[in-house]
Amino acid sequence: MELLMPGAVYEQVVLKNEKAAAALRFLGAREVSGDEIAGYRERVRMEEEAYQIEFAAALDKMSKE
Repeated sequence: MELLMPGAVYEQVVLKNEKAAAALRFLGAREVSGDEIAGYRERVRMEEEAYQIEFAAALDKMSKE
């Protein structure tokens, strides 16, 4: 279970029936600039790097127990 704990947490929503899908409504949209996209990619890269470090530490801890 410890190996599932490190890293960022993202949420996913699942619609389980037609009534739930019908209740959705469009809120809006916006264009994202290339600079914003680059920023998001950098953020993901940093999160992935941090995850790898935490994951390796958890594996190391488990191997010493």
